[in-house]
Amino acid sequence: MKSATTELPNRKALEGARFWPHDLVLGLTPFLLVIQALIWFFYLPMGLRGVADFRSFYTGAYMIRTGHAGELYDFETQMRFHRDLLPEAAKISVTMNHPAFEELFFLPLSFLPYRVAFWTFFAVNLMVLAVSLRLLWPFLRRMTERWFWFPVLLCAEFFPLSRTILQGQDSILLLALLCAAFVLLEREQLFAAGCVVGCGVFRYQIVIPMVILYLLWKRWKFVAGFALTAALAALVSILIVGFHGAMAYAKYTHSVSLGMATEGDMAHFNISPLTMLNLRGMISAILWGRATHFWTQVAIFAASALVIILASRLKPDLPLAIIVASLVSYHFLAHDASIWIIPIFAALCGASVSEGLLAVAMLIGPFAAIFVAEGIHSHAYLGGIPLLGLFLLKLAGARKASGPDILFSA
Repeated sequence: MKSATTELPNRKALEGARFWPHDLVLGLTPFLLVIQALIWFFYLPMGLRGVADFRSFYTGAYMIRTGHAGELYDFETQMRFHRDLLPEAAKISVTMNHPAFEELFFLPLSFLPYRVAFWTFFAVNLMVLAVSLRLLWPFLRRMTERWFWFPVLLCAEFFPLSRTILQGQDSILLLALLCAAFVLLEREQLFAAGCVVGCGVFRYQIVIPMVILYLLWKRWKFVAGFALTAALAALVSILIVGFHGAMAYAKYTHSVSLGMATEGDMAHFNISPLTMLNLRGMISAILWGRATHFWTQVAIFAASALVIILASRLKPDLPLAIIVASLVSYHFLAHDASIWIIPIFAALCGASVSEGLLAVAMLIGPFAAIFVAEGIHSHAYLGGIPLLGLFLLKLAGARKASGPDILFSA
């Protein structure tokens, strides 16, 4: 595995060279920051009132603490607790849909009043984001040479990070784990990297495709490390909710993945494939009203399998694994795209102008998710198109070059 700090043949040519995708990002800065300010102005008060995803973590932790862990995935019971804890926000269904072990992290917050708990997790997300950026900083030399605070500015402009913080979501926690895994991979500590990624199994729809890719790349130590921590997380989750609770969770997972057959199903769970920035979102949009639910699922599965197979023929690379996992994940909303910051940094620290331009498009694309207020017919899936373009570009580049064309590479 080639280290990111290895001096590649084109290193000297890159140093000090003008990389105009950087100028494009800086030129877009006023526009993007104004949009971000408006988003914060409108959505922060909503989060403080309980109209945010954090409500599901808070309520779930409260249920576990008060002896209702076995009912954690019962929809009606969750709604009853929502009404009791946050009656003003209970009209909008926000359900707990993550493995139960993650609630141990939120358990201390359940002792606090909701607003205090929200502000506490708000601060935690900011600190974890700072740690993530610090882990990647040694690999961002080309950006910091352009302007020292460039990576920080890019994070401030990136909508998925704002959405994660304002919604009280956990995507920045996953980002930190992936940043730590990147550093460990650079040091060729594959088992430890796998263990760290396994801790992110609270987003199993994202990390499992990644580990499948590393399995196809025959990185056995990475897979073994992942299997160890993921198995422990699964065991802890079952111990928390019991067998019947685990079966209820499996039923829920089926309902929001393969079971989304009607608009009524989508309205019930407040989830729609068209809000997803991945292949599922794009294919669902293309086939909406043109194909049955069954054939839509077949098309999604076939496209996802093809992406994984094609990626398995490329060189092992964590930014690539993140791109692939984002594309094939069955559930991938705007806040999940926080992990895109790693492939965006990779492209903007590289030599390919085409990849740099697609990275800029990935920076802008997720703003399509702002229109999620349109309901189940949201056009958020458009934000995933630049990600698909970057993947296809990497496939095309692999045929032309014998080695990687970026400096930021695991």
